[in-house]
Amino acid sequence: MKEKTITVSHEVSPEYGKCSFGGDFWGEEVCKYHAIRTQTHGNKAPPEYRKPKCLLFNCWLDEPYKKCEMCRKACAEVDRK
Repeated sequence: MKEKTITVSHEVSPEYGKCSFGGDFWGEEVCKYHAIRTQTHGNKAPPEYRKPKCLLFNCWLDEPYKKCEMCRKACAEVDRK
Protein backbone atom coordinates (compact mmCIF):
# COMPACT_ATOMS: atom_id res chain seq x y z
CA MET A 1 0.00 0.00 0.00
CA LYS A 2 1.29 3.47 -0.90
CA GLU A 3 1.75 6.19 1.74
CA LYS A 4 -0.52 9.22 1.67
CA THR A 5 0.49 12.77 2.50
CA ILE A 6 -1.99 15.08 4.23
CA THR A 7 -1.77 18.77 5.15
CA VAL A 8 -2.98 19.90 8.56
CA SER A 9 -3.21 23.47 9.87
CA HIS A 10 -2.37 24.46 13.46
CA GLU A 11 -2.73 27.76 15.28
CA VAL A 12 0.62 28.87 16.72
CA SER A 13 1.87 32.11 18.23
CA PRO A 14 2.48 34.88 15.68
CA GLU A 15 5.67 36.02 17.45
CA TYR A 16 8.90 34.96 15.74
CA GLY A 17 10.80 33.27 18.55
CA LYS A 18 8.26 32.95 21.34
CA CYS A 19 5.37 30.60 22.11
CA SER A 20 3.38 33.31 23.91
CA PHE A 21 0.62 35.42 22.42
CA GLY A 22 1.97 38.70 23.75
CA GLY A 23 2.55 37.59 27.34
CA ASP A 24 2.91 34.67 29.69
CA PHE A 25 0.54 32.26 31.39
CA TRP A 26 -0.22 34.68 34.26
CA GLY A 27 -3.16 36.08 32.33
CA GLU A 28 -2.08 35.97 28.71
CA GLU A 29 -2.43 33.07 26.31
CA VAL A 30 0.41 30.65 25.63
CA CYS A 31 0.66 28.42 22.55
CA LYS A 32 -1.40 25.30 23.28
CA TYR A 33 1.47 23.09 22.09
CA HIS A 34 3.91 24.48 24.69
CA ALA A 35 3.99 22.30 27.82
CA ILE A 36 6.13 21.64 30.88
CA ARG A 37 7.08 17.96 31.20
CA THR A 38 9.58 15.69 32.95
CA GLN A 39 12.26 14.40 30.59
CA THR A 40 13.46 10.92 31.51
CA HIS A 41 16.63 9.27 30.27
CA GLY A 42 16.09 5.74 31.56
CA ASN A 43 18.97 4.45 33.67
CA LYS A 44 21.50 6.71 31.91
CA ALA A 45 20.77 9.89 33.88
CA PRO A 46 18.30 11.22 36.45
CA PRO A 47 15.07 12.82 35.19
CA GLU A 48 14.94 16.51 34.38
CA TYR A 49 11.87 18.04 36.01
CA ARG A 50 9.78 20.92 34.61
CA LYS A 51 11.47 21.07 31.22
CA PRO A 52 9.64 22.86 28.33
CA LYS A 53 8.48 20.77 25.38
CA CYS A 54 6.87 21.49 22.01
CA LEU A 55 4.00 19.01 21.70
CA LEU A 56 3.39 19.84 18.05
CA PHE A 57 6.81 18.65 16.87
CA ASN A 58 7.54 16.48 19.95
CA CYS A 59 10.87 18.12 20.81
CA TRP A 60 12.45 19.48 23.98
CA LEU A 61 13.13 23.23 24.22
CA ASP A 62 16.18 25.05 25.59
CA GLU A 63 14.16 27.76 27.35
CA PRO A 64 10.52 28.25 28.36
CA TYR A 65 8.33 29.96 25.73
CA LYS A 66 10.97 29.61 23.03
CA LYS A 67 9.76 28.27 19.67
CA CYS A 68 11.49 25.17 18.37
CA GLU A 69 13.43 25.33 15.11
CA MET A 70 10.85 23.28 13.17
CA CYS A 71 8.03 25.58 14.27
CA ARG A 72 10.01 28.66 13.21
CA LYS A 73 10.67 27.11 9.79
CA ALA A 74 7.01 26.20 9.34
CA CYS A 75 5.91 29.74 10.31
CA ALA A 76 8.46 31.24 7.90
CA GLU A 77 7.10 29.10 5.04
CA VAL A 78 3.56 30.34 5.74
CA ASP A 79 4.74 33.97 5.85
CA ARG A 80 6.43 33.59 2.44
CA LYS A 81 3.20 32.47 0.78
